[in-house]
Amino acid sequence: MKKMRLFTTFVLLSLFVILSTNAHAGILDWKLVSVSDVKDNSSLVHCVWDTVRPPYGPFDKIKLHRVVKKSKMFFNPKVIFMIPGTWNAAGWSDITDPDINTMLFLAKNNYDVYTLDFRSNNIPDMNYEQFTELGIDISAATDWTYGVFREDIKDCVNFIKTLSSVDKVFMSGFSRGGYHMYNYARKYHDDLRGIVAFDIIIKDLPPQGTPMDETMYNQVVSLFKAGMLVDPDTLEPMPWVYGVFFLDTLNYNNWKLAGVLPFCKNMVGSPLPTDFPVISDYVADNVHHLWDYFQLGEGALSNYHGGYIDREVLVKAVNEFSRYYPHIQTLEDSQMEAYDDVPYFDYDDNDIYLPMVAFLTNYVGCAYSNCLMDIFPYVTRSDDVTVHLLQGYGHMDVMFGKDSLTDVKQPLLDWLNAHMDGGSSQALSWQAPEHQFVDSLLNLIKPLFEEN
Repeated sequence: MKKMRLFTTFVLLSLFVILSTNAHAGILDWKLVSVSDVKDNSSLVHCVWDTVRPPYGPFDKIKLHRVVKKSKMFFNPKVIFMIPGTWNAAGWSDITDPDINTMLFLAKNNYDVYTLDFRSNNIPDMNYEQFTELGIDISAATDWTYGVFREDIKDCVNFIKTLSSVDKVFMSGFSRGGYHMYNYARKYHDDLRGIVAFDIIIKDLPPQGTPMDETMYNQVVSLFKAGMLVDPDTLEPMPWVYGVFFLDTLNYNNWKLAGVLPFCKNMVGSPLPTDFPVISDYVADNVHHLWDYFQLGEGALSNYHGGYIDREVLVKAVNEFSRYYPHIQTLEDSQMEAYDDVPYFDYDDNDIYLPMVAFLTNYVGCAYSNCLMDIFPYVTRSDDVTVHLLQGYGHMDVMFGKDSLTDVKQPLLDWLNAHMDGGSSQALSWQAPEHQFVDSLLNLIKPLFEEN
């Protein structure tokens, strides 16, 4: 009986692949690793694939998440690929309220929604010094440049186009994910219908910082890879800037503790400060003030005390961050800010001509009101640009805020629908399988993962 069920599952899964792909050669590089209903949203299904990427080291893997209505799994032209930020911020989330979770909101409204887990999600969750103590080689991460991540995203897009039977997708980017989106759009313009900027700078601002020529930059990268980059004034290691291979979240252990034990009365390694009854209160306050360190102002990361996000939602959102993110991209940032077009990078070689909608806070995406200054051009040369300035919102509140349904999600949905071909969702006349049929198919597939 078990063998028969496995055989039936194999046949149905093969049929599913055939029906939902165009036999793209790269499909065999991706492995389906899980299929599940979305908690509290039984009309939606969540599928996860993974694949290995060059140079195929132990951490050179990415995952692709898909959430979609079961009745919209086949030949749905409404597709959006959402690129998360540093530490996979606002990537796949287990927050189940579609009025809060942007991916679930769009899926509930008939979009085929994808996101990815970056390679950095595979780095072991331990203190940095433990990598050396345990003999874990993390040096491969020094090559995880914007260009490497761009090609990871391209592999995802190729697979998405195959799975969803489309030629173009919308792409969004939150925070640093917006830079990944811009880099992608400049090279692979023809893959995209339009772009969505979630709290990322949308203007071409004047260069700032110290430009390096290619020889000097390569020397700095060599020092970085050797762990020898130091502050030129103090000759001390520069851990926050470039001295270690990863950017750390700073308070990761307490964020994780709050995610698992939200009413714990201690923090990691010590009692809570007396002002905070439980760890969740401490973490929410910590996130509210965290970017004071960067002189962005309190509330910049999340304006919790301003009432823009619920405590439980904020704790869940930061608990889902990965711990580390590759610092080589921070080093690249220094030169992308210092040049109009870095001569030894290919990230700015082409202009963007795609329609864009942006949802910006006055802390980050529109800091110092730069998004309102006509003297600076938009990153896209298209005349079709819509900007929503979210006064008072913190960075994370854009994705998970109390009022984001009205201020972000519904305007986003309206913009996406208006920028489909003629605004129509009927680009293909093929009739999708009924919800009940897809449920039956998935019920046969899911035990395969539960038993493994």
